Amino acid sequence: MSNSNIYAPEAVDFNDMLELERISEQHLSGHHFEQKRLAIDLLGVLSKIFKTNRMNFFFSDREHKIIDATKVSSIGVDQYYHKKYKDYYYSLSPFVSPLPPLLVGSYAGTVRDIMPYSSWMKLEFYEDFLKPQKIHHEMIMYLRSRDKLFGCIGLFRSKGDNDFSRNDVLKARFLSPYIAHIFENIELIFEMKSERDARINAQKLLPQGILLMDFEFRLKYYNSEARDMLQLPFVTKSAYNSDIQIDAAIPSQIKQDCIVLKQLYASRREFYNFQRHRIIQCDKISKTFRLRSTVISLPWQGVSTPYFLISLEDISGEIYGIEDKNLRKKYNLSKREIELAQYVSMGLTNDEIARELFISKFTVQRHLQNIFEKTGANNRISLARLIYQYTTSHINIIN
Repeated sequence: MSNSNIYAPEAVDFNDMLELERISEQHLSGHHFEQKRLAIDLLGVLSKIFKTNRMNFFFSDREHKIIDATKVSSIGVDQYYHKKYKDYYYSLSPFVSPLPPLLVGSYAGTVRDIMPYSSWMKLEFYEDFLKPQKIHHEMIMYLRSRDKLFGCIGLFRSKGDNDFSRNDVLKARFLSPYIAHIFENIELIFEMKSERDARINAQKLLPQGILLMDFEFRLKYYNSEARDMLQLPFVTKSAYNSDIQIDAAIPSQIKQDCIVLKQLYASRREFYNFQRHRIIQCDKISKTFRLRSTVISLPWQGVSTPYFLISLEDISGEIYGIEDKNLRKKYNLSKREIELAQYVSMGLTNDEIARELFISKFTVQRHLQNIFEKTGANNRISLARLIYQYTTSHINIIN
């Protein structure tokens, strides 16, 4: 669904996001995580968005720190060049050797972001590797979520095609952290499935309802899932040309989180995908939601403009709590330590936990060290597994 009040021509369509969600849910319904198959399916969607049929998807190493040149999925690229890239040309690519600081912060960029085309065409990487493949234009998308790198996507066009536009770059920067979040969710879910005996329907961990608000906290868009969850009025496509006047129906916690995000956004020159997580109850409609809010940049009149993207998951029938008494008894954890460990199990970073609990990140680190010593957990994943063992499911809605 396109919104002329927000997007420049050919900007990201929310149908693209819904198609990415559909693919994610399809892979979550399987019994095994087929990383390369997921990458191919995602590349199929990106080929339509960016109008190219030649792409590489390189995966990161197990620690999610660097790109592994030996692990790749492709469409439209001869596998003969994969070996040449791995054996030699990987070290010559200006996109990875070393990684340009601009791309670290902005998630995506083209040749123009790192050098003039006159310099690009003089490189051995271009002359001996790309040119024989009839590749002239390249755009790279790095997939990061918090401090984890899940891979990078290279998109290619020939010399006779148009270069990737600034609008393409804005779309890529919008979609990169979203795709990274898909990989992070699926990885974590399959990591935890055996530990939790599949007590949670994995599909419910993905965003369902979507709201979009501008930086004046005015609602600009919501999908049908959000409409049904919050019992919002039906809005036709033409109605999106003006602000949607239904603020009274939006839970107040959403605006509270957006106010905090706006303050965080304004306090930094460069923005690194701040997020807010919480579980909220809406007494008016007797529902409970898992809420995730983040700031994204969308193209509007050729300028990258910040907006709030809010996702809602209806967990009314499956409210999860922590068995505090058993944790305290077995591991001698304090109430604050249990609270902090629960945030770790939700995937929050130390900085995010500090903001949620209004404490310093050094205090978070000290608490984590104590928790690891008391529980014997040696990393965040093993701590999350332990916490999930003490998670209880309540079928009735908590009033």
